[in-house]
Amino acid sequence: ILDQFHNVTALSLTGIGEPFLNKDLLKMVSYAKSKGMFVSLTNNGTLINERIASGIIDSGLDDLSFSIESADPETYEKIRVGAKFDQVTENIARFMKMKEQSGSRTPDVAMRTVSMSHTVYEIPGLIILAHKLGVNRVMVASLLFPFKDIQDPEFQVTKTVHNQARELAKQLTVKLEWDIGRRGKFIPSSCMIPYHTPYHLLSYLLS
Repeated sequence: ILDQFHNVTALSLTGIGEPFLNKDLLKMVSYAKSKGMFVSLTNNGTLINERIASGIIDSGLDDLSFSIESADPETYEKIRVGAKFDQVTENIARFMKMKEQSGSRTPDVAMRTVSMSHTVYEIPGLIILAHKLGVNRVMVASLLFPFKDIQDPEFQVTKTVHNQARELAKQLTVKLEWDIGRRGKFIPSSCMIPYHTPYHLLSYLLS
């Protein structure tokens, strides 16, 4: 597919589901890198064993994000059913240690979360967790669609929590990417992703 798009400069191997379920993922990364592309992906951290961690570093992947919904084990496992908090954090810590030992500058690693009504006030805890695991970047996104969760006044992020998170990130030298925008009333806006980011889904049958 990549050979059909000669002007592509960046590739995000992220979509619906866990990317590392694809056994050829790292081959895809290496091929895209051989074409001079910037390659990124987001995963949930459940499958990052030592072998895969080594493969990620060797592949030349530019940017790797770990989706973590909460720094509280009980809340995390309630949201991400089937995943074990301790195992995932252990996987991330091991990966960060292996990257440091390899001397590789890539991939740039981030912890990524989606702010929800029952987890948004735990974001300072995520910053502490990231620092503990050796991750120096935390990305916080909001839901893209006007669900009731967004419209509910209780969901709106207060400046107090936002400022607390900013100050904590500064103290721990963790880069926090979190734009709370204008809160109070959700104003639906058009999504521009289809206009600047081609999105291709590959479906296959697992037997």
